[in-house]
Amino acid sequence: MKYALMKKFPGFTLIELLVVMSIAIILASVAVPSFDDTIKNRRLSSTTMDLLGEFEYARSEAVKRNFPVTICATTDNLTCNTKSWESGRLVFIDDGAGTPANQANGVVNGEEILKTFGSSPNAVTIRSTIFNASNYLVFYEDGSVDDVGTMVVCDDRGGVYSTYAAALNLSIIGQSRKAYDSDEELDDVVNDIAGENVECI
Repeated sequence: MKYALMKKFPGFTLIELLVVMSIAIILASVAVPSFDDTIKNRRLSSTTMDLLGEFEYARSEAVKRNFPVTICATTDNLTCNTKSWESGRLVFIDDGAGTPANQANGVVNGEEILKTFGSSPNAVTIRSTIFNASNYLVFYEDGSVDDVGTMVVCDDRGGVYSTYAAALNLSIIGQSRKAYDSDEELDDVVNDIAGENVECI
């Protein structure tokens, strides 16, 4: 009976426990940066696809209404007052009110606001490149635009020619397409509408 009480029970020693904990900490330190990149990549992709949907909405409204419709960058949901597209977007019927020729001018001047879109996630930036106007884009009755360019989406991993950048290319017929690394270098940097590597500005 006394022998049975003194019998040793199997279990971990303190040293074995410390070894297991050390291995777990090492594995976690390797996995966390990778997980962080995965989250950020999904955020960039989601922001890019949201922007694509917003451009398609503005284009379809122009065709449906048979009237120019503008999408622009905004901080107050009332005016086109910034070049930082991540602050928010505004879509409105652009009849060019206040201009001599009443041509679409990217300025909200009493025109009907069709829809607003909220700001993008923290640390994400959206900048227009190549376009003549950096803060607005007009879609015409046939769905076309008079200017082509690229919307570049970046985050805090950016930098010139960032392999993390995403982008949308807008053609003259008004179609938006997700940008890919399409040049001969295949350097994992997506290319703008002119075929050049995009830059995070």
